[in-house]
Amino acid sequence: MDKRWMILGALFLARTAMGFQFQSVASAAPFMIRDLGFSYAQIGTLIGLYFLPGIVIALPGGMLGHRFGDKIVCSAGLVLMVLGALLMGMSGSY
Repeated sequence: MDKRWMILGALFLARTAMGFQFQSVASAAPFMIRDLGFSYAQIGTLIGLYFLPGIVIALPGGMLGHRFGDKIVCSAGLVLMVLGALLMGMSGSY
């Protein structure tokens, strides 16, 4: 298998996972408001906080990728995304 197709597949999976996680909060917002008592402001804050780590992690992440290799750092990032989604799914409140 050509490496470029493998890289394209990994990027597709990563972007799909990110999009799914980002949009799942918005699509579940009515249920979170009804069942958990969240306000629209809290839902908006939750969606905004999803991207906040990217501001802080972008430069060190690039340095880690240069030092340890792209595959290891991207794989660790995907694992952390899955763990974050599971943690959010199992939580009852903020």
